[in-house]
Amino acid sequence: MAAGAREDDGRIAIAEYIAIISPYAICCALLYLFAFWGEFNINILEYAALSDIIKSAIYPVGKIFAVFVLGAVFMHMSGPPENLQPGGGVNSPIGRFLRGNVRPLATAYLAGLFAIYQYGPHVKWEILPVLVAMPVALLLMIAGVASKQIENTSLRLLICFLIAALPGYSYFGGRRQAENIALGDSFLYVVSTADGLSNPPSAGPSDRLRYIGQSGGYVFFLRPSSNTILVQKLDELKHLELAKYPPVMSMEGSRSSSKSASPSEGASYPRAASSAEFSASGKQ
Repeated sequence: MAAGAREDDGRIAIAEYIAIISPYAICCALLYLFAFWGEFNINILEYAALSDIIKSAIYPVGKIFAVFVLGAVFMHMSGPPENLQPGGGVNSPIGRFLRGNVRPLATAYLAGLFAIYQYGPHVKWEILPVLVAMPVALLLMIAGVASKQIENTSLRLLICFLIAALPGYSYFGGRRQAENIALGDSFLYVVSTADGLSNPPSAGPSDRLRYIGQSGGYVFFLRPSSNTILVQKLDELKHLELAKYPPVMSMEGSRSSSKSASPSEGASYPRAASSAEFSASGKQ
């Protein structure tokens, strides 16, 4: 009987975790997609079902976050192995200063985050998720999140930090990848096509059509010369040859078929044209 009760409790706990993790993962995927496509004023929900959109976000979000998780775990394993003592630093000079100046410090911290977000250089997309996650992780620790499941305080702090960081990395990662395309730092461009996707005569990589991505049976391109978005139905695209810029040693030459890249900021993009408008303007 006792073994059966423990098994039932385990199943209930797993179901509870799934009920929490599922909407959390969906929110992270949506944050990435809205940050990514929103840079081009594209409402991706108009072109694909929500389930298809979430599937398309799994790989980029997972790739962005996996690198961060490995780094955080490495830092945790290389740090002091002993468990943190509760309240160990509260009465230290630094602890007393922080407790006595919570509001002004919080205001200054938020103002600094806003300034970095608004005026910071391109590297800000790497820094902001960490800066946002740190105070959120501390709040999760104070709220006692996972305190019953994870007794080791330092390990629980790591888990809370990862939970707090993933939404930020999803959103800011989408913005960063978008900037790579729009600002011309890193993108896939059209080399040749059988469907009239025109490039300027003798255009270099930075002047050619840039591949943004695909979703819901549509392929999206950026024309840098006019900052316009071109949309083509995937089933009407018979042949598409893409190349990477800047070129990578292991990826010399060109790529074919539809592999998604990402967009960016730095320019104001008009609303995406329909496929009918594209076919009329793209075959000039």
